[in-house]
Amino acid sequence: MKIHVNAVSHSGNIREKNEDRIYVSKCETETDPSEYKIDRLFADTGNYSFAVFDGMGGLAFGDKAAVIARQCLIDADNSMDRIDIKKCISDMNNAVVSLKRSERQRTGSTLVWLNIYDDEFILANIGDSRGYLYRNGSLKQQSEDHTEAEMLRRINEDTSNSLQDKLIISEKSEHVLTQHLGIENSDFMIEPYICKGQLEDADVFLLCSDGLTDMLSDNVIETILSDNDYSLKDKCDRLLEIALKKGGRDNISIILVKIEL
Repeated sequence: MKIHVNAVSHSGNIREKNEDRIYVSKCETETDPSEYKIDRLFADTGNYSFAVFDGMGGLAFGDKAAVIARQCLIDADNSMDRIDIKKCISDMNNAVVSLKRSERQRTGSTLVWLNIYDDEFILANIGDSRGYLYRNGSLKQQSEDHTEAEMLRRINEDTSNSLQDKLIISEKSEHVLTQHLGIENSDFMIEPYICKGQLEDADVFLLCSDGLTDMLSDNVIETILSDNDYSLKDKCDRLLEIALKKGGRDNISIILVKIEL
């Protein structure tokens, strides 16, 4: 099996600081993770992790929350055993809670994480950073948005209320998180969304912060990923280029992972 990875993180057009962090197995010391750019080919089977952490903008120490959560993944990934996904995410949450307590400031981070072990994948997320799978010409979101807007959509879908009684979904609610790293266990236990599956040849996974998906629709992303004239690096660069041209209002982080079996 071969795994081709291309990743980039950019501060965007407006933000002064990049509060996103990216993690790619075996590459954590190669470059400044707040200005991340990597093109790597892994040619052996094993245990690989790829993740995007979006330090919550507007909150103090958002970048520190992302850094601390990322370090928990580094520590787990450096062990010889297969990673316990739920335990690692719990450790991340506890670490960010400890930061919040020590600094006496509100802080937090999102997470979307792809773990590949031999021919299987696990994708987990907390917050609104997304994970997609492009397979057989179709792009499908594998993560679940933990936002107020998504919660309201599910309530509307699951009830038999008339159209007049449907809950109103505001634009602001699209960015109000219902879950993130840094929530006290006494408030409620976070529940990461986790999906699993078998890898197939030519699978392409996209992990990204909302700085990308706020600027590009799923249809635009699918069109770029389906263009066979582009290399994986070209596709990553193109996604970033278009997001910046459309405004680049937030930090933008992208990881593309292509599987060859």
